[in-house]
Amino acid sequence: MRCLKLRTMANSWLGCRLWSRSNNSMISHSPLHPEISVIHVMADYGLLSASTSHCAVRRSFPFSNEVLKGYLYGTGTPPGLGNDLPNTDIMPNISTCILTSDGTTAKVIWGRQDGSIIVVSHPRTMSGTQSPPHIQTSSVQQEHDGAVLDGTWAVDGNAFITAGSDGRVKVWTVAPFGCAWTSKRHSLGQMIDAISRVTEGLANGLIVAASRSGDLIIFSGFDSSLLNAGDAPPHDIRKLCIPVRTFSTPDVEPASVTQPMEISALYFRASSPTRLSILACYLNTFQFYRCSVDLLFKQVDVKTFGNAAVGTIRCIQPAFSNDPAEPSFVLVGTQLGIISIYDWDTTSLSGDIYPASRHVDVFSDAQVTSLALNPFVIVAGSSCGTITVLDLLTLETLRSFRAQVNNDVRQIELVGDLLVANVGSRVLAWSADRFVLGAKTPGKTKGKGKQGGHGKWFSKFRAILDAATNDSHILQTRWN
Repeated sequence: MRCLKLRTMANSWLGCRLWSRSNNSMISHSPLHPEISVIHVMADYGLLSASTSHCAVRRSFPFSNEVLKGYLYGTGTPPGLGNDLPNTDIMPNISTCILTSDGTTAKVIWGRQDGSIIVVSHPRTMSGTQSPPHIQTSSVQQEHDGAVLDGTWAVDGNAFITAGSDGRVKVWTVAPFGCAWTSKRHSLGQMIDAISRVTEGLANGLIVAASRSGDLIIFSGFDSSLLNAGDAPPHDIRKLCIPVRTFSTPDVEPASVTQPMEISALYFRASSPTRLSILACYLNTFQFYRCSVDLLFKQVDVKTFGNAAVGTIRCIQPAFSNDPAEPSFVLVGTQLGIISIYDWDTTSLSGDIYPASRHVDVFSDAQVTSLALNPFVIVAGSSCGTITVLDLLTLETLRSFRAQVNNDVRQIELVGDLLVANVGSRVLAWSADRFVLGAKTPGKTKGKGKQGGHGKWFSKFRAILDAATNDSHILQTRWN
C-alpha cells in the first residue's frame, strides 16, 4: 500500500461534485477542415487550432461554437493573416508548429523542412481584429541545416528552443529576434544523429534533448545573460550524454535491438541547476525510465518502471512536485485501455522493474491515447474518440463523452473546470460551469442585459471551491 498526498476532503468533494453533477453537454466544434495537429487554450478561453499540413492556425471560441474570420500563418497578403485557407503552395514544407499565448496575444512558431523559423505574434487576437500580426523570420546563417523536428517555448515566453535533423539544438530570443546559442552537432559514429525531442528548464539553466537513436543529452550552464541583447554567446555551456545502451530493454526482441529506440515522451524535473531527474519513454515498449542525474559529479542512476501485463505504453503524463512533502507520480496509458499509476520517488528494492501502485481498466475496447489531470480529476482519451473523466482520489468514473468520429483523442487541455480535446478535425469542449468567458450567453431581457447569469448561490459555491483549490493543507490519503 503506497501513500500519496492529495487534496483535502472538502476540496475533493466540491471538485468532483462539480464534474459529476453538471448537466452540460459536450460541444463538438470544427474550427478547421483538415486534421488538427495541436491546440492551445488562451487566457480568455479562446482556442488556437493548428494544422501543419495546411500551414494554418484558426482562432475560435469553442464554447459558443464561434470561429473568427481569418487564419494566422507566416506569409501572405496582408502578412500573416488571410481569409483563404492556406496550403503548401503559400507556406511550403512546414515540419512543426508550436503554440503559446501571452495574455491575449497569440504566439506561433513555424518550423520548416529547410531549417528556417517563422515566429508569428498577434496581439488581441481573439477580438477579431484584422490587423496584420508581427512576423519574424530567421536569417540563413542562423537556421538549422535540416528540418526542424521539435521545439518548445520557455516558460516566460521571451525565448524558445528548437531541435533539428542536423543534430543541433538552438536557443532563440524573441526581442531582439535571433539565435542566441547553437549546440555542437550530435553524431552517431560518423553519421548525424537528429535531435527529435527537446524540453527546457532555463530557470535552472537546463535543456534536455533526445536524439533519434535514443540518446539523452543534457545541456547546462545557461543564465539570464544569454537572453540579453548585445551579450556575447556563452562558452561555458556543458553537455552530458546518456547513451541509449544505458537503458535495459527486456521487452525488445534480440533481432530488433539494432533498430533505433526513438523517444515517445520526454520530461524532467530539476531540484537545482546541477541535479535533475528525467522521465524517458521509448516507442513500442511497456516500460519507462527515471534517470537521476548529478551534473557536478557526472553521476547517472537509471531506474525502470513498467508492467508487460498491461500492454505497451501509448501515452504518459507526469505530475511532478517540487515540494518534498508532496510526492510525485506518473500516469501511464496503455494499448489495452489501462491507466497505471506509478510512484515517481519510489526507492523500493523489490525488483529490477518498479511496478505500478494502482491499475484501472478504463477502455475495454480501445487504447489510451492521451492523458491530462488537475487537482480533482484524471481525463483519458481513447483511440475510438471516447473521453472518460475519473476521480483522482478513488479512480471512479465520473462521466464519459463520445466524439462523432472514430479517431484518436490526440490532445486534452484542462483549464480549471474546462475540458478541451482534439479528435481528428474536431474539437470537443465541455465545462462544468453553466457559462464561461468567451461563450455567447443566450437571450436578453428588454433593457436588463443578459439573461441566465449566475445566482448568488453559485458565486458563493465558486468562492468555496477556489479557496479549497488553493488550500495548502493536504490530507494524506492512501491508494491500495
